[in-house]
Formats: sequence, C-alpha cells, structure tokens
Amino acid sequence: MKPASESGEIWHYIHGYDERYRISNFGRIHSCERFVEDKNGVVRRIPDRILKPRISRKRDHNIRLCEDCEQTIFVIGRLVWEHFVSIDVPVMVGHKDGNPGNNHVDNLYRRGEGV
Repeated sequence: MKPASESGEIWHYIHGYDERYRISNFGRIHSCERFVEDKNGVVRRIPDRILKPRISRKRDHNIRLCEDCEQTIFVIGRLVWEHFVSIDVPVMVGHKDGNPGNNHVDNLYRRGEGV
C-alpha cells in the first residue's frame, strides 16, 4: 500500500533495504508492510505506516531502520539529500530555515557551501 501523498511529494525506496522502507522528498519515512521472523523464530506482520522520527540531542531528526534484526540510525536530512540530490560523497547537511525538523529537499543545503 502506498502512503497518502501531499501535493508534489515523491517517494524513493531507501538504498540497501530491499523495498522495506521508502523516503519522500518531504522527509517522511514510510515502512512498507511485510512479514519478518524475529530472533526467536516467530513470524510477525509489520504494518504499512509512516514512521515517527526521533530527535537527537543535537536536535537532528533521526530514524531507526531494521534489517535482519539489526537496527541502524540515520539522520533524515542526510537520507533525503542522498536520495534526491546526490549520493556521490558523504556530506554534512544543513537546514536553510534553521529548523532541523524541516527535512524537505528544498530546505537542505550542503554545509560549508553557505545558504
């Protein structure tokens, strides 16, 4: 199932997660419905939903993605940059409006290049 999209919202699958997660150019993360086996061998259903970000001590919005019972934390702004701007080299991403919760692709810039 696809999440309800706002006008102009574009979705891409997150690299390395085999169609488990998608990211939008608005900075929203979508967990696709699937069935997974946990560490105890129990198969459970993961529902289709938009994930709620966590806020780090630095005020960045983070998301935890899981694969094979292993969790990895990503900064959402950097994921948006990698999927909609450039994947060439790792970069530090800044927010033009100073709001780390606004991860819309148009609000991001590469730190060190100015606003």
